[in-house]
Amino acid sequence: MIVTTGVSILATTLLGFDVVENPIALVALYAVSAIGYYIALPIYTSYLSETSGSLIGRASATGWAVGYIGGILAAAIALFIGSLTAPIATQPEKFREIFVLAGIFNLIFSLPMLLLAWKIRRSEISPGGKYSWRLGAALDVVRRSPNTLRLLIAYWMVGESATIALYFTAIFLSSFAGMPIAKIFALTLAIQFIAALSTWAIGRLAEKFGSKELFRITCLLWVLIPPLLWSIKIGISYWIPLIMMGLALGAHHTLVRAEVVRISLPMERRDKGSLFGFLEVSGRVSSIAGPLIVGFLALFVALPEALLVAAIFPLLSLAVIRKYKWLRTS
Repeated sequence: MIVTTGVSILATTLLGFDVVENPIALVALYAVSAIGYYIALPIYTSYLSETSGSLIGRASATGWAVGYIGGILAAAIALFIGSLTAPIATQPEKFREIFVLAGIFNLIFSLPMLLLAWKIRRSEISPGGKYSWRLGAALDVVRRSPNTLRLLIAYWMVGESATIALYFTAIFLSSFAGMPIAKIFALTLAIQFIAALSTWAIGRLAEKFGSKELFRITCLLWVLIPPLLWSIKIGISYWIPLIMMGLALGAHHTLVRAEVVRISLPMERRDKGSLFGFLEVSGRVSSIAGPLIVGFLALFVALPEALLVAAIFPLLSLAVIRKYKWLRTS
């Protein structure tokens, strides 16, 4: 956790300086930053079982909600110092300050966690000796539990819809609603603020009523969001789909993450690592597949119509999750 977080912070900060001029080298530096973050993420999640006690859902939701607040604060500071509004073409050095700010922000808020992790006694991954990692380790974990596989597939499917909406809503509002960039940015922050509140509330509701129905409601929200985005062009208020997006944004992440933690409780440490890694991989697939599908459809139809495909994925998620047996909160 210390190494991957440190690598991500350092590489992100270096993007803010003129350390390399070759575009390929810059892309490679960004890749190092992203890889560090995405490797660290399942390690963070794995600590939920040790730090949350019996309130796994609440701890998962609170952590995700605080992440949204962090994003809002970082964006607000960047706006205040002028980095966010600096034209990239004429003031690239001013715009690059965003990366330095992101690196410093990450370091400050990660430092207490990293110092605590440094003091923890190191232990072997598996009792009695070394463990030989292999490519199929994660697949072995889910293969032994079809129930877990259903959860991860459902997570991936609803994640497709969320990723499509996040990637293309700004383009849609600019191109088809004629909205200025400053207003789109303000709406983005508003969505994140709503997401922070709704995600925090989801954790408390999940502890009280369970995750099953809350996950289904989240899927239904993502089914409705694409046609509501499309309806903006015929006069429906953009606030309706945007508020719904904020309500649904963090819910599927926090519900599934907490459920995976509960599944992992009786597992050996090495199997926990494989399971949490598979969770993150299944989530990352949607970051690639969803935009590719919409981009391909946009070659043949207008973007508002192409976005409607996003409603199919949460419907598939509902079909897959129907036979999943949710674990009890306590």
